[in-house]
Amino acid sequence: MTVKKESGLPFAFHVHSTEKGRTLGNGSTTVSNIELHAAKAADLIVTVSYAMKDELVGLGFPRDKIQVSYNGVDPEKYNPRTVTAEKIKKIEACMTSKTMKK
Repeated sequence: MTVKKESGLPFAFHVHSTEKGRTLGNGSTTVSNIELHAAKAADLIVTVSYAMKDELVGLGFPRDKIQVSYNGVDPEKYNPRTVTAEKIKKIEACMTSKTMKK
C-alpha cells in the first residue's frame, strides 16, 4: 500500500485465504483489518476460487475489484497412476508405524 501511495503504481492484492478463514473466525482483529484495508486500497484483488470470492465479499471486500484466477497444477506431477506399487507400500508402512506409535 505504501509503494502504491509513494509511486502511483497500481496495487494488486492476492488473497489465498483470510485471517478469519484460517482461524475459523478466532484470529487477530488487527490482521483482519489490515486485509480489509489492503483490499479497499487495491486496484485489483486476485483470489483462487469463486467460493473464496464469496467469502471476501461477505467480509466487506469490494466485489467489483475481485477477479478469480485458479491455482495452476501440473496434472502429471499429481497423477496417481504414476506412483509405483513399491512407493505405495512404503507410504502405507510409514503411516501404519505412525498410527501404532499413538
